[in-house]
Amino acid sequence: MVEIEDLTKDELDIFEAEFLKLPAQFVTERKVIDIFENNKDFILECARMAKAKYKATFFGVDAQTGFGWQLIRPEHVLRLTTDTGVTNTEWKKTIAAPGWADWIGTSASPIKIKEEALLCLLGLVNYSPSPKAYACVLRLQNITYPIWYFERPMRVQDSLKVFELPKPKAILPERNLYGRLKYSATGEDETGLLGITFAEAWYLQTETPTVESP
Repeated sequence: MVEIEDLTKDELDIFEAEFLKLPAQFVTERKVIDIFENNKDFILECARMAKAKYKATFFGVDAQTGFGWQLIRPEHVLRLTTDTGVTNTEWKKTIAAPGWADWIGTSASPIKIKEEALLCLLGLVNYSPSPKAYACVLRLQNITYPIWYFERPMRVQDSLKVFELPKPKAILPERNLYGRLKYSATGEDETGLLGITFAEAWYLQTETPTVESP
């Protein structure tokens, strides 16, 4: 059983004030806002988990002490960086061959979420104008989830391709994470995780955040 702690009235006021502003500051598409609205109760539950974990006060996007939140960044999961010229500070990836390929970590070396961070995973997003990924499989600790296929959401002719997970996931601090994507063709892809990172203030202030050492 994961421990939770209720937010105080002041913390809830911050949560309510920033809840939809958080994604809207960075991703303007209405369908992204809809995903956040659909999962509001789960996001609040993750905030309670984080409060219980850190025994600290929630101060939102401007957290100087305690803990706060921001959208999940590539740095928080150190996406596989074997591509030439590609760093883990962006979701871009050059696809060398169609089919399955490692995305976050490897089977032998999954990444470990930082002790000071808790991820609230709501879905996948692809910023590429011509997405190549159409399926994903994640392994969280010792649980491998069924494959998520998202061909149709990625074929929608608009500016941003978004896939909402059938059931959101809380990725707790120091949990192992491994992800693979299946690609339909070669070329550039930019599939990222859609959701929130709750973390201690100092981690959110770090210019080069990282993951936990194995």
